[in-house]
Amino acid sequence: MAPHRAELNAIRAEYDRLRADYLPQLNALADEFAPRLAALNEQYAPQLKALNTQWGERQRVMEAAIREDAEQLDPDDYPIPEADEADEEGTNPLYDSAREYDAQLDAYKAFQGRAADSETPGGTP
Repeated sequence: MAPHRAELNAIRAEYDRLRADYLPQLNALADEFAPRLAALNEQYAPQLKALNTQWGERQRVMEAAIREDAEQLDPDDYPIPEADEADEEGTNPLYDSAREYDAQLDAYKAFQGRAADSETPGGTP
């Protein structure tokens, strides 16, 4: 961020200047439209109240249906499947928790096609 600090400060200064220039106009518009918005809110308040009541009732009905369905669920209807045992006899898995760290790292490098004692471009093994 430091290399761009001067540019950010210039952008902030321009924003502050524009805000100061236009804020009086925005406040005047807000003051002009406030009575109109208040009148519209008053005009449509009964419809909004009715819609909110309908929405609340629908929500209560839906929650009751969900609760009823949840009470009827029986976990035994959904048995846990048995896992298939992997036959890894004679294979060399990519990850083997029984390996020591270095042996596991060597197996991973071999999987990537790199020699076990080679280093990565960053200089770490």
